[in-house]
Parts: sequence; C-alpha cells; structure tokens
Amino acid sequence: MRGGKGLQPYVGEDAKDARNTIQGFDRSFAQIKSNVGITYRTAIDIGCGNGRIAARLAGEFDSVVAIDPYDDYHPSHVRGNVSHCRCTWEEYQPTCLFDLIMFWGSFYLFSDDGAGVIRKCASSLCDGGVVLIADDISRNIDRAADVAKDNLIYSIESIRGDLHEVYELIQNDYYRVTVLKKI
Repeated sequence: MRGGKGLQPYVGEDAKDARNTIQGFDRSFAQIKSNVGITYRTAIDIGCGNGRIAARLAGEFDSVVAIDPYDDYHPSHVRGNVSHCRCTWEEYQPTCLFDLIMFWGSFYLFSDDGAGVIRKCASSLCDGGVVLIADDISRNIDRAADVAKDNLIYSIESIRGDLHEVYELIQNDYYRVTVLKKI
C-alpha cells in the first residue's frame, strides 16, 4: 500500500443489497489495481451511500471526496482524508482533478444523460485518470444474455466519449465493472 496507509478495518452497516458487499469491492478493486495503472492522489466516490467504500479508498488515496444526495454518511466511516458532500454529481463543482472517479452501483441514477455524466468525468480527470463504473451485469443488451426490464441498458461505446475502455470484469455474476481511462 502507498505511504504505509493500508486499508482501514471495515466498521458499520453494509449495503442494503446482500450481493453488494465490501468484500466484493475489495476483490474487484484488487484486480483493477493489478491490471490498470492508477495514481493514488485524489478520488471521488459518486453515490457513496453510507461511506463504507469511501472509507476503504481513504486507505489508498491521499484525498477522497464522497458525494451522495440521498444517504447519510455513517459516523464509523469518517476518515481524516475524506470529505463528504450531500449533493448530486451534476451539482458538485470539483475543486481539483481526480485520479479515480468511481460509480460503485450508482451509475443507474444517471440513465437520462449518461454521455453528459461521462463528459463531466472526462473534464474532471487528471491525465491517465480512470472512471470506474460498477453496475448491473445486464446493463448492455449486447453483453448479457438475460436483461430484466428494470435494468439500465446502455452502451459504453455510445457514452464513453474521449475515454478509452481499458478493463472489464464480472464480479459474482452480479456486477459488471468497467474502467475507462483518460489517455
């Protein structure tokens, strides 16, 4: 781990969906780190919920921003290098460029303007920065055999703009994790 920080122990409530566990995040993020070059200065967790994953990122990054318009940040997830903002990504005005912009199970909130969201991400990334989107495995009809009617369906190709898809993995037959990189 960078700077001897290491991961903080997980304390507090887990996700409401039993498939969305902190252990699943840890496994997926470890795979991503070993396959995608990420600089560990600044990160933003968009749709952070109770802050459990932002608290994990705090052990990896120098500075983390956690935003969510709906959920309260759980006190057990407070870390000195994490700032919490109760707002949407559209409302948020970045004060720095990010090395990681993460939508862990929250990209579905942007179904009306996925391309606009990705454009804002691209303008908010450092060179070499990455956007990590983890959402339902069935999000794209050409990548999944069975698509439920309530799942968000979109094409990464149609929304990625100037970002390049550099890595993808499937976690527990539940999440499809895609990494887009600003090159």
